[in-house]
Amino acid sequence: MDPNTGAKKLQFAGSGTFANNKPTTPTTPTTEKLPANGCTLPTQNNDDGIPAVDVGDKLFKKHMRRKRNKWTLIITFTSLVLIIIFITIAYLVARQAGNADGGKVVTSCRDGGECTMKVVETIPPVMKYPKGAPRHEEISVHWRRLIQSATTKIDILSFYWTMLDADVEGGPHKQSEIGQKVFNDIIAAAKRGVDIRIVQNAPNKNTQALELKDNIRVRTLDMKRLLKAGIVHTKMFTVDGNRAYVGSANFDWRALTEVKELGMVVDGCTCMVSDLTKIFETNWMLAVEGSTIPVRWPSKYWTQYNKDHPITVTPTSRPLMKVYWAMSPPQLCAPKRTSDLAAILDMIGKAKKYVYISVMDYVAAIMYAKPEKYWDKIDRALRTAAFDRGVTVRLLTSKWNSTRKQEIVFLKSLNEFGKMPRINGSVRVRMFEIPTSRIPYTRVSHAKYMVTDQSVFVSTSNWSGDYFEYTGGISLVISEPNNNNNNNNNNNNGGSVHEDLRRTFLRDWESKDYSYDVDKVKNVMGVKSYE
Repeated sequence: MDPNTGAKKLQFAGSGTFANNKPTTPTTPTTEKLPANGCTLPTQNNDDGIPAVDVGDKLFKKHMRRKRNKWTLIITFTSLVLIIIFITIAYLVARQAGNADGGKVVTSCRDGGECTMKVVETIPPVMKYPKGAPRHEEISVHWRRLIQSATTKIDILSFYWTMLDADVEGGPHKQSEIGQKVFNDIIAAAKRGVDIRIVQNAPNKNTQALELKDNIRVRTLDMKRLLKAGIVHTKMFTVDGNRAYVGSANFDWRALTEVKELGMVVDGCTCMVSDLTKIFETNWMLAVEGSTIPVRWPSKYWTQYNKDHPITVTPTSRPLMKVYWAMSPPQLCAPKRTSDLAAILDMIGKAKKYVYISVMDYVAAIMYAKPEKYWDKIDRALRTAAFDRGVTVRLLTSKWNSTRKQEIVFLKSLNEFGKMPRINGSVRVRMFEIPTSRIPYTRVSHAKYMVTDQSVFVSTSNWSGDYFEYTGGISLVISEPNNNNNNNNNNNNGGSVHEDLRRTFLRDWESKDYSYDVDKVKNVMGVKSYE
């Protein structure tokens, strides 16, 4: 307000005025009631009805908003750049750490015509199949051939050893002779300079005798130390980096004579065996006293091959194959390795027509670790495949002196599910029983494999939650993309591993002498299980 004229002045922030020529009567500010803090709040009495407008303040606020928006964009962009840089550096550091051992990262591998694969079995002498039923070469024959052919190294992953007659009560046992021969073959290999490494679940008399020999080293892998539960349940060995056996047979003379077993032998398959050796090296490293599961795995344990990126194999007299190795437990899987459970669920999920499973034990629970827990990951996948997608599910398990009551309950539950009206597919469960023997822990189908219309799975693990959460195991997964997986063995490339295993499963499933519906099982004794 001009004190001389009484004209109002409009003032910009800073300096300068505009006169309002309308005479006005000077007014005095009125004072509102004092607030509690004692501050006076003046109010402007606008007697002309026109509010005062602070134009300079509005322009200043507009300017500050623009400036603030500009800085917000700059800060946001800079933060994104810094985050990208940080992630890139972290990845490079991790990769450098992984390669610190100088391990070579292979990006492609292919096994050619020198590679052969065979399904091998042990069939107890008491068993008789009809003429024309599928039969495979004996596991013991190939074990001896592989060990005798070794020139540089043999690496063995094992659960337990009872290769000698004295290891099993009730002897002498004539059947134990084959175990003694294999044991002697290992000693002979060491004598000719072959480097032999053995990883075992627990010390035993056989390996204690072996490690006294030159060129034989033995380590014990204590899974309970690493995971608070579990065992090493693996049964495999490699020879000279290009030959291997994987399957259900333990280093036990009974597994070579009196227990029904199934496995795979690969010969001249350098890519496959090289990747399998990485699993052995993982176990060998963790079997050192005081070792821990790596937070950052050195690259020599990494794999490039898994369910999404398998090895391409063109074996002799076989169709082209896509293969990979899976393992358990997942905590021991180095980067990019597929776990056994992931492989099984992937196979079941991709099945379009059928899922055939032959396994000694099938329990939808964790049975050995305490406390026992319900565990239905595989069970749910099988029910889903049948109910949602119309897949035919067939499960063949073993009935013998060590079959648990809980297992029969789970099996009957799954079998009842298959009786549901209007189910899209089907589910059936049968038991496989072999005449008993006085030799303990024999006469059982100990095989562990699965066949779907898409692929096959040959493993060392039984099917309860323990084996996939805490227990060491290995599996071989094979698919034949150029084979229709439903025809007989007549094709341009020779026999199909898929067809070999499909026909083997149906041989046992349809057997009138050894196979029957689970509904017929009435009384079961709950006793210690053979592993």
